[in-house]
Amino acid sequence: MQEKSSLDFAGRLTHALKHSGVKASHLATKAGVSKGYVSELLKGNKSSPSIETCKKFSEVLNVPMVWLFDGETKPEDRRMREDAKLFPDASREDLEAAHRRLDEMALELKRLGNIEDMLARLLEKQAAQETS
Repeated sequence: MQEKSSLDFAGRLTHALKHSGVKASHLATKAGVSKGYVSELLKGNKSSPSIETCKKFSEVLNVPMVWLFDGETKPEDRRMREDAKLFPDASREDLEAAHRRLDEMALELKRLGNIEDMLARLLEKQAAQETS
């Protein structure tokens, strides 16, 4: 069962910056966004960024993208410790790369589910229009 973080996006970003030791200005540069934009995100004046920007942030901050984007899962090392037991020969970098890819896939599945829901609603609407 996935846990949901009680932090909003600004809180998760602040938490990730603090624990990674990355400065907000460095994050902005690496992610290709303005320092002002990162500042507005940290203040909570902007909603969550795009998935692409969130992906860049998560790579720079070394946190799971799904956690940063919508608070699902925790950024703690529990998942890494569990995987290290399952794959003792894998390097930390390999495990982190695998986690990032899994997070990307989870977001993509979520996006596809939303598209599927929209398509179903459109088909229902079209069927209703055809019968009237």
